[in-house]
Amino acid sequence: DLYHFILEYSKSNQIDSIIATYEFDLEKVGRIRDVLKIGGQTEQSALEFRNKFFMKQKLVGKIRMPKFKSIESYDDLKSAISYIGFPMVVKPLDSAGSVGVKIYRTIEEIIEEEIEYPVLIEEYIPGDTMYHVDGLYHNGKFLFCKSSEYINGCLAFKKGDFVGSILLKDSDNVSINLKKEALKVLQYLDTPKHPIPFHAEFFYYNDEIIFCEIASRIGGGKINEMIRESTGVDLFVESIKASINTNYEFIQKPNIDDKIYGFLLIPAKKGKLMSIGECDLKGIKQFYKKDSKIGRIFQGGDSSASEIVSAVICSENRKGVEKLMSQFSLWSEENINWELDSK
Repeated sequence: DLYHFILEYSKSNQIDSIIATYEFDLEKVGRIRDVLKIGGQTEQSALEFRNKFFMKQKLVGKIRMPKFKSIESYDDLKSAISYIGFPMVVKPLDSAGSVGVKIYRTIEEIIEEEIEYPVLIEEYIPGDTMYHVDGLYHNGKFLFCKSSEYINGCLAFKKGDFVGSILLKDSDNVSINLKKEALKVLQYLDTPKHPIPFHAEFFYYNDEIIFCEIASRIGGGKINEMIRESTGVDLFVESIKASINTNYEFIQKPNIDDKIYGFLLIPAKKGKLMSIGECDLKGIKQFYKKDSKIGRIFQGGDSSASEIVSAVICSENRKGVEKLMSQFSLWSEENINWELDSK
């Protein structure tokens, strides 16, 4: 496997740095760095960003977040119900893209399903308003940071709805407060000596920002593409440069224009994908389609970051972006052909 291959390779070759961009490689690569005494994110740091229980345990009493518990068995879950209450959110300890996340409203719903333990259970935060904060962080401060609002929420793909996001203006009060909370979270967690990318998510309820989770990687979906179109900053490129260059210096760039940017992802339906049309809607900055998936059979969307087609869009104002999202969603219904499974 990768771990033993790199350790064996290091016996006869000098390794100066190891770059990991895939969420599920971060802990393993951190362990390799520790063994080989290579600079970069350690296994402990990766664990704090990957394991949702360890992450939140370190932030208890410091950051406003939902009540939570780590659960090893059904008996643990039953005993925790009085503390968490219903509805409750059940999620894997180390998943990404909202995979495996479910909301349960009664004990009967839990009994009907077979949960794979261990899991994290959390207090459900009402409302549909959720934000994400993305950027580069180093030595207690942001090198670059942008706030965005999710449209439809991260679990929309479970219902067949699109997942989207709209970039907020830096001067927006919500954006300013989101950045303050994200900075506090990062300052409490173990981060490497070099700049790292991050993707943090927050609920917004009763005029209060509530922490959801954070990752030490680029945000999924088309977050990076949206930011790149708006600002000219490619977080993926910058994070790679920062991890291999000890003299890395981020160069601030002005926003490309004053327009409002967003993106949306159209998930798969349940059935066989037959064809995907071309899109020429005005306001579409980038259009992406996955022709390689034509002919495949799907069971619906499988994560918040999976899609059949997607787009980065822009308009003069937020209403224009929201209108474009509706138009693109309608376009997808008319131009993506499915042989639907009626079962």
